[in-house]
Amino acid sequence: MSPLSSALSIIQVFGVSGTVIFFLSVFVKRLSLAGSSISTNWTWITPLVLVTWFISANLTGYFIGLTVGTQFTLAGILQMALPLVGGILILFFSKPLNRLLIKMPASWLIHVQVYRVVGIFLLYLYFHDQYLSRGFALYTGGGDMFIGLSSMLVGKWVSLKGKGYLAAAIVWNVLGMVDLIMAPVSAGTFGGQGITVYPMVLVPLFLGPPLGIVLHLTSLRNLYLHSKRD
Repeated sequence: MSPLSSALSIIQVFGVSGTVIFFLSVFVKRLSLAGSSISTNWTWITPLVLVTWFISANLTGYFIGLTVGTQFTLAGILQMALPLVGGILILFFSKPLNRLLIKMPASWLIHVQVYRVVGIFLLYLYFHDQYLSRGFALYTGGGDMFIGLSSMLVGKWVSLKGKGYLAAAIVWNVLGMVDLIMAPVSAGTFGGQGITVYPMVLVPLFLGPPLGIVLHLTSLRNLYLHSKRD
């Protein structure tokens, strides 16, 4: 990776991670302060959980890594899997979180995934540096760009409650999760060695499948709660 690309990778990973954490925290703070039925504890719980998760991904990626040779490390597997499992359990069993989600506009959790447009950086790393494999960069970068760009259209559709908005939002969320699930498959198929080097390893450990899938599942839960209320 060239020095320029290395600098850009740091800016991209840390900049996007910080931006997503900031906006999710702002979303929750706005709802907590505006709704009497929502505990204001969410205003500090949300950033605390997200920042702790991000720090944990950094420590794992820097000191242990995602892979050793062709084998995944146990720490890497746990770093990707535990947030998903924990997120699913909290989504379905936490009444305070569900009270928060039912107050949250359904478009917010869709619009926030515009950050996925940074998938273009994976294409840059292939075409400019040949740092990533062609198949992995094209599939993963292209898929992320599609989800990121379409999030604005689908989010607007949902906010206006246009005809078929619920079906469109569900399909978009499912496609987004399929894209994230297939990313490691494409890495295994075409070679994903470049994505396991720090700081790019934070993509599979935090920004990519772990955070993205949790956001998609939260969006689906949000849509379900709204549909029941309507």
